[in-house]
Amino acid sequence: MCARPRVLITIPDGVLKAHMFGSDFREKIASFADVEWNALGRELTEKEFALAIRGKDACITGWGSPKLSPLVLENADRLRFVGHCAGTVRWLVDEDFFSRGIVLTNANLALARSVGEYCLMTLLMARWNICRTLANMRSGGWQGNNDVVDGINGCRIGLFGYGATAQIFIDLLKPFDVKVLVCSSHCSPEVAARGGFALSSEEEVLSCDVVSLHMTLSEATRGFMNRERLSRLRDGAILMNTARGAVVDEDALIDELKTGRIAAVLDVFREEPLPSDSVLRSLPNVIATPHCAGTSVYWRRKMAELILSDMETALSGGVPKGLITMEKYRSMTPA
Repeated sequence: MCARPRVLITIPDGVLKAHMFGSDFREKIASFADVEWNALGRELTEKEFALAIRGKDACITGWGSPKLSPLVLENADRLRFVGHCAGTVRWLVDEDFFSRGIVLTNANLALARSVGEYCLMTLLMARWNICRTLANMRSGGWQGNNDVVDGINGCRIGLFGYGATAQIFIDLLKPFDVKVLVCSSHCSPEVAARGGFALSSEEEVLSCDVVSLHMTLSEATRGFMNRERLSRLRDGAILMNTARGAVVDEDALIDELKTGRIAAVLDVFREEPLPSDSVLRSLPNVIATPHCAGTSVYWRRKMAELILSDMETALSGGVPKGLITMEKYRSMTPA
């Protein structure tokens, strides 16, 4: 890079912006680029974005950013790089974006680590019945010698999907004495052997003590965990969903959970925010969280660092780590 690139950062003011773009980030980007921050304190309108993008070599987007619409791209007269400080970019750009020769990246490699950490935490909570134990303590109870928990060691953990989050989750499970089974058409036996897990069938994964969903949402996966598949989960199994709410038939899941036969860890739902009167908020065999698996401050900072590194690489003519190709774009969840 000879001339200093001009960079637009569209993320509005708020906690997210403060967490992502700390002093280290600001010092680093200012050392080699001229930065224009979103000065309006709110999400830009399409016309405001179109005006702001003129003359910019790079743009950093994230939650609270507007779409790169045709009008915006018509005004992107110098744009060479877009870095998205979040996961899916399906809502951010249309397919014709890729004909413009602009490098597009996202921060999914860092976001996946936050979600993987959440998966490990809630798996331990569920297998240790920690919510029940805490409720018992608050009500004045105690534990006797006959009160035992399953724990995580010795269990079989089945994953549907083998994306970045699944890979991180599997790595985090390595210190434990568990058997990991993965059902995915995007994973080879050689990769499974190197990763220390078994590439398995749908039936084998459904028979595990824990079944964790890591698939993207598409027409093929919508409602994947339906009434029939839920009925095949073993008694006492835990279903974990950090993917998208729509990959599960929520009504069928509620019916199954009401029987007490299985338990669930749910961070995503069919309707978000989850209605205040949803039974999923109160069932004792459910750990329900408000789509918060990606909210680690540490990993949000790492997301911004990753995008900054990718921007430097791309503007220097290199291939960034988080590069989004058309093929990868088409495999992403729409929103």
